[in-house]
Amino acid sequence: RGVARHKASLLRHLAEGGRAVVNRDYPELWEEAATIVPDAVDVSSIDPEATYSCLFLGTKPGGAGRFAFRSPEGELEAVLPFCGGHFAENFAAVTAVADAFGIGLRAVADRLAAAKLPEQRFVCRICGGWTVIDDTYNANPLSMRRSVTAASRMADGAPLALVLGDMRELGPEAAALHEELGRAIAEAGPVAVFYRGDHADDVRRGLGDAAPLHAAHTAEAFRSAWRNLGLSRRHERGVVLVKGSRSLRMEQFVPVLAEEIASAPAAGEVRV
Repeated sequence: RGVARHKASLLRHLAEGGRAVVNRDYPELWEEAATIVPDAVDVSSIDPEATYSCLFLGTKPGGAGRFAFRSPEGELEAVLPFCGGHFAENFAAVTAVADAFGIGLRAVADRLAAAKLPEQRFVCRICGGWTVIDDTYNANPLSMRRSVTAASRMADGAPLALVLGDMRELGPEAAALHEELGRAIAEAGPVAVFYRGDHADDVRRGLGDAAPLHAAHTAEAFRSAWRNLGLSRRHERGVVLVKGSRSLRMEQFVPVLAEEIASAPAAGEVRV
């Protein structure tokens, strides 16, 4: 509620005649915004009846996704080089702002199709039959859950491995929030979790017996754990998500993953 109140307070600086675009998927934010700008334009990534909406419909090969856009202009579906409901939130807002400048749905979809993600922001790299998701820019409880869910949907029955680090700067609630993360990981159904940070025991408590959790406090320790588990030797395809708070520099794990997957023999192949 406090975060919503402070975010909504930005609307007090809206220029006269300006347009406020607010995500109504977050009730506290929507309520706080309405007290300042009663006629705010609503957007949503879950409610197709919102004035502007974008729904994530599912994954396509290579980390692409299907999205359904809706505005007062009409509706359309598009395949875009992004995957996950968190992108749909951004696209709903983009649709509303673009419309204010006279840019229609088809132009929005076409331009998004040509967009490239900044480094470390859910960037998908194809390594053999495996998809490595580099989402290492930062992490908080919401973004972590969204990324884990998106990676699970991308796996679509193939093995899912999670390489995660602490969510920093959470204060006295840190232990409870990491335990909650463990429960979210359990729902995603990974075959293995590799973890870097001080809250491994909290995550393990929430994870329970759903998947093994391997401590990986350095890139080389992770390499050893990944190699011993033999995931890329035993499975021709799969999905790996790498994510954690900025200070943990989880991006160090991405080239290690790429090397290990590239050097693994194909399933059934024996190298001498």
